[in-house]
Amino acid sequence: MARAPKLKVYCAPMGFHDALVAAPSQKAALKAWGTTTDLFAAGRASIVEDPDLQKLALARPGEVVKHSRGDEAAILQDIETTEGKRKPSRAKAPAPKTKAAPPPDRSKLEDAERELDAAKRELDARLAELARQRSELEAEERTARRDGEANIFELERERAKAARDYEAALKRHARS
Repeated sequence: MARAPKLKVYCAPMGFHDALVAAPSQKAALKAWGTTTDLFAAGRASIVEDPDLQKLALARPGEVVKHSRGDEAAILQDIETTEGKRKPSRAKAPAPKTKAAPPPDRSKLEDAERELDAAKRELDARLAELARQRSELEAEERTARRDGEANIFELERERAKAARDYEAALKRHARS
C-alpha cells in the first residue's frame, strides 16, 4: 500500500482572510489557491507553524480553508466543530502575535520643525523691519522732493528776476 505524502500547512493572505491549505508541497498549495504566481518567492505565502491553524487545515486536506485574521475565538470554535465532524465556519482566525515595535524617534523631525519655525519668524521680522525702513525712506523722499522743488522754484524765480534785471541793465548801457 502506497504511503500518503506528508502534508504541510501553508497560508496566504486573501483579502481580509488568510487562506490555509494542507498540501504535500508548495506547488500543490499554489494549485489549491488557484494561482500560478509563486507567492512563496514573493514573500506572500508561508508555512504555518501555529498548531491550532495546522489542526484546522489538516482536518480538510487539499481544501482551502479561509478565516478572518484576528479572531482567536473563531479559530478555536472551527477546530472544535472540525473535531466534532461538523463543517468549520471557514472564518475568523487569530492575528499573528507580534510585538509592536517602538515608534520611530521624532526628535530630529521636531528639531527641524523648530528650526524652520524660527527661520520663518526671523524672515518675517527682517521683512517687517525693511518695510518700516522703506516707509521711513519714502516719507523722507517726499519731504526732500517737496523741500527741494520749493527751493528750486524760488531759485528759478530769483534767477529769472536777475536775468530781467541784467537785460534791463544791458539795454540802459547800450543807450548810454
